Amino acid sequence: MNRIYTTPESTRTHLSALGARVSVVAFAPAQCEWCGMADQLATVRVYGDPAPAMGLGYEPISYVEVCADLCAEGVVRRALSELSACSRRGVVVEVAATRCAFCEQEGGHAPSCPVPHRRHLAVAR
Repeated sequence: MNRIYTTPESTRTHLSALGARVSVVAFAPAQCEWCGMADQLATVRVYGDPAPAMGLGYEPISYVEVCADLCAEGVVRRALSELSACSRRGVVVEVAATRCAFCEQEGGHAPSCPVPHRRHLAVAR
């Protein structure tokens, strides 16, 4: 499997450079909805704010979970191109955290971790 992005931090940095607001959060990755490849986990959530569809022939991106390796860059670029001129929030991207900095739990954080999970997520070491 080709790994373009090795850590959530490199994914965050790359997608931020495109112009999206990116954060690292804890969520359980599922199958990529975009490419559907069996070995690609959706570790990136993209929230678009598209203008109303006017006979485009396809559905604009408002929310999709995609893999970082193959789909994230293209989906973020498309969501940015479909962005409503009236949007106040822009395109928001969440990248799945792989490890908690305090409890070292893989996949986010342990339920017993004393610190609220959104404030202490870290990238894989």
